[in-house]
Amino acid sequence: MTDNYITQDKFLLARLWMHIKREFESNKKQIKWQLAVIVGIIIVTEVLICSSVYNNWQQRDVFYNSAFKDPAHIVIFFLMIGIGLLIVASAASMTFSPLRTKAGKINQLMSVGTIAEKYWTRVLIYGIAPALFFLVSVCAVDLVRCMLVDSIMPIKSHFVLANLSWNEILVFTAFTACLSAYFTTVSVYAPKHTFLKGVCIILAIQTVGTYLLYNYGSLLKPWLGYLDLAYWTAVSVMTAIAIVLFFASYLKYKETEL
Repeated sequence: MTDNYITQDKFLLARLWMHIKREFESNKKQIKWQLAVIVGIIIVTEVLICSSVYNNWQQRDVFYNSAFKDPAHIVIFFLMIGIGLLIVASAASMTFSPLRTKAGKINQLMSVGTIAEKYWTRVLIYGIAPALFFLVSVCAVDLVRCMLVDSIMPIKSHFVLANLSWNEILVFTAFTACLSAYFTTVSVYAPKHTFLKGVCIILAIQTVGTYLLYNYGSLLKPWLGYLDLAYWTAVSVMTAIAIVLFFASYLKYKETEL
């Protein structure tokens, strides 16, 4: 076991965990600030939404439907989706930020471990952990909101993730993985100004996609009769794209290491 830590001849989970702990220790202050910012954004967003929406609900009950529905639920839900995707994209764009400088490349090269261990260390920390932390934070903050609303207002609160089906959760997970893999790939191919470059590429793809949809959107009409097939096709395609992108970024990182 000791020889494996030094010779780097195969992938070891224990050594991967060692890399993760070292990365956290090296950037402890920065990571804590980033996590605090995420929680702060969630809290401020929910406070602003609640102060506005519940005030309007009290003044115009008819406009916001009956007193048994939570008017803030749908607003919080969609805003948290947008904020979450933005956080995932910005965090993933920093995955291979050390490659921006020669010193960073040398540091990556000299660290003990296989290429796969060093690759997955950064992907787990910057590509996956922020999404999970954001989800847990949203659930915790919204749970507090629900308890406060139920205790001080004549209205039944709705948890932000309430009424979500497994199909909706699965398609959103596949889309989030695809987005994270995309910005991870951009970060290893273009480590400088990664987020800006990634957004520009997305806008270019969106422009082309809008043009194709406008001119050839009628080709999608037959899918309306097979929504289940369309759903599973979309999930499969996004999952496949995420896997291909992660593999492409790994090959590029391996090339950089060599």
